[in-house]
Amino acid sequence: MPLPNRPCILCWLTAICYLTTMNRGSAASIQKKTSCSVRHDSADCSHMSLNDIPQNLPGNITHLDMSHNRLICLPGASFALYSGLLHLDVGFNSLTKLDETLCLTLVRLQMLNLERNEVHVLQEKDLSHCVHLKVLNMASNRLKLKAKEGNPFASLENLTTLDVSKNMLVSAMLGTRPQLPSLVALTLSHNAISALKQDDFLFLSLSTSLRVLNLSNLPLKKFENGCFKLRTLTLAKSLTGTLDLDPSPFGPLTNLNILDLSNNNIANINAGMLKGLVNLMVLKMQHNNLARVWKSANIGGPVLFLKDLGSLTVLNMDYNGLDEIPVDALMGLKKLKELSFNGNVLNSLRDSVFQDLLSLQELHLQKNLITAVRPQVFKPAMENLSLLDMGRNPFDCTCESILWFVTWLNATNTSVMGSKDQFTCNTPLAYFNLTVMDFDSLSCKDSTPFQALYILSSTIVIAVMLVALLVRFHGWRIQFYWNVLINRTLGFSDVKVEEGREFEYDAYVIHAEEDDKWVKRSLLPLEKEKYVFFKESRDFVPGTSLLNAIVDNMKKSRKFLFVVSESLLNDSWCRRFKAHQALHQVIEDSRDSVILVFLQDVHDYRLSQALFLRRGMLQPRCLLYWPVHQERVPAFRHKLRIALGMTNTQKL
Repeated sequence: MPLPNRPCILCWLTAICYLTTMNRGSAASIQKKTSCSVRHDSADCSHMSLNDIPQNLPGNITHLDMSHNRLICLPGASFALYSGLLHLDVGFNSLTKLDETLCLTLVRLQMLNLERNEVHVLQEKDLSHCVHLKVLNMASNRLKLKAKEGNPFASLENLTTLDVSKNMLVSAMLGTRPQLPSLVALTLSHNAISALKQDDFLFLSLSTSLRVLNLSNLPLKKFENGCFKLRTLTLAKSLTGTLDLDPSPFGPLTNLNILDLSNNNIANINAGMLKGLVNLMVLKMQHNNLARVWKSANIGGPVLFLKDLGSLTVLNMDYNGLDEIPVDALMGLKKLKELSFNGNVLNSLRDSVFQDLLSLQELHLQKNLITAVRPQVFKPAMENLSLLDMGRNPFDCTCESILWFVTWLNATNTSVMGSKDQFTCNTPLAYFNLTVMDFDSLSCKDSTPFQALYILSSTIVIAVMLVALLVRFHGWRIQFYWNVLINRTLGFSDVKVEEGREFEYDAYVIHAEEDDKWVKRSLLPLEKEKYVFFKESRDFVPGTSLLNAIVDNMKKSRKFLFVVSESLLNDSWCRRFKAHQALHQVIEDSRDSVILVFLQDVHDYRLSQALFLRRGMLQPRCLLYWPVHQERVPAFRHKLRIALGMTNTQKL
């Protein structure tokens, strides 16, 4: 017989398992609990659909669980056999009220669980005898407490935990007079309370041990001023690392004087978290992680969460990893008397960070990285100081960093935590591991003349460098205009004649032998237009001294025309004598009579080195460039005529 395929086998196995499981579940559901289970001193009678308290249980039981039954009342007589009960659980029943005789019988009762019933009325007499009760759970009932019903919890002097959540309460007032002196935790969540009024928590005036007040999931819309009269709130080791909450849970606590948020590893807090705490005097924030919050590089800038605490007198920020304090972080804390930043990594503090702390009496900055104590930073905070704690910092014992602090320590009456010997130097090497009191303040008094000498010498050196650079790059210009100015002012010229004097030549042509052909071909043809040029190879008189001839004929020439090319710049005769003599003549006669005709593109620096001339010394019309294209030659000659016809009067 062939075996069925594998998918069919899996289907059958699944069906068999399902039917087997269903049958077992049905059998279990049909089986019903018929008797109470007793173990040691506890009896469990839950889930039995009982209408009354069983009377066949051991009389020495202390714990009785009657939850999930059908109880509608709890008469004291039904517990007569079990007067030693400490814990009674009657949750998940149909109770509509409490019997005042219950605690007359159960005089030792400490825990009563009434959750998930239908109790809607609770009178003062109902719990008047439950003086030993410590835990009362009335969650998920139908309570509607009214003022006329008095104070149902007034007799519960030992009650530590009260849960009235998930009821129909419209007010947080559970009593009209102070009561519940031992209360630690109160849960009012999931009710119809929409407003908190000034006297709602009057009944908690004696609850000095209250630690938990649960107001979650309430449709709160209004808070009357003074609805919370809490003055001291300790939340040390109780938060989850952030206070970036909106709205702030501390807003209604307008009467709060002391707030302890230490040891919570808080790394985030918003600027309005402490807003409204106008009466806060003591704030403890030590052992958190607020370094990023006060960093200037923080996104959005430093978080100034202390800005609204104008009444603050004590601030503890120890061990937060702080490496900087924002300028405005402590602004407005004019009543602050005690400030502590021990165990951080503070180094360079801003000048005005302590400027508002004029009432400061105690300053604690031990175990930081502070190297300098400058008056711009610490003077406002130390004016009225009575106690200083700044030991175990790596002080820099130099005049700029520590002189003011040493002077202050020697003159002040302020008490120092420990001793002044704990202020030790870290730098320089000469003072390493010595107390700051060993710093020689006299060494700083002679620094003033040396400082003035340093400034003077530095100024002179910088001035000399600037003059050297100016002479190096613009010396030629300065020298040229200086010579012209001296000649004009002192009258050194030997020819004081007007521009209209007679000259034999219109221009003295200075050129290299290699450029002679260009002169004959392009320049001398202008003599047909009544221009007269002096050309050495043509116009020198035989038998005369060459040097004298050059000097005399330059004086007879109205202009000096330099044919500039590499050949001219390399001609030592032209460079050393002719160019020098021409410039001397120009300066001596105060004449602006030089024309440069460039046959080649010559750098200004090269021109200056060879001929002692620069383009900037001449007017633009006296700078001519021989064109490469033949059609531009007429334009060049026109410009040359203009340059030859310009006046020689020099303009400064």
